[in-house]
Formats: sequence, C-alpha cells, structure tokens
Amino acid sequence: MTTLVITELWVDTDQCLAHFLCVDLAPIVFEMRDDEASTVSVRLTDFAVLSAADTNAVLRAAAHCPVAAIKLRLNTGEVLDARNAIVKRLAECGP
Repeated sequence: MTTLVITELWVDTDQCLAHFLCVDLAPIVFEMRDDEASTVSVRLTDFAVLSAADTNAVLRAAAHCPVAAIKLRLNTGEVLDARNAIVKRLAECGP
C-alpha cells in the first residue's frame, strides 16, 4: 500500500468565498489574507514539519471547504479537493 503524502497545497482564490472553515480547522496552515480580497492564504509550505494531527486538520479543512477551493497535490502527482472521495476518506482517519 502506498502512503499518500501532501507535497503541495494551495487555495484557489478564484473559487474561495471566504467561509474561513479552513482557518478554524487548521490555523497552523491557513490564514485570512490581509487585503481587501477576503480570501484565505497558506501560511506554511513545508508540510514535512506537520504533525499527524496537523496533517489530519489540513485534510479535514480540505474536505469541508464548501466550494472545493483547497487543492492538495499528493506524492502520486494527483491533485485533489473536497469533491474527491479520497480527501473525504483521509479526513475521516484520525492521526
């Protein structure tokens, strides 16, 4: 079985409607942008430093984004968002 690892994460600011669920669920990674565009930005780019609990929080945030604006690139090269069942399944698994 291949271990899935997040290698990249971003917020599609064209899709983001600033619900800020991600900021609530994973504040170590997501923050409100400090400009007039009420969107979310990623504050951390080295995902290797995340604990298992923080990684799970990122997955929960991605799974619960109502507009699927959070994009995750896995070590397999696949890009996933809230519309993908893999994200929802991974988010259900605790650290």
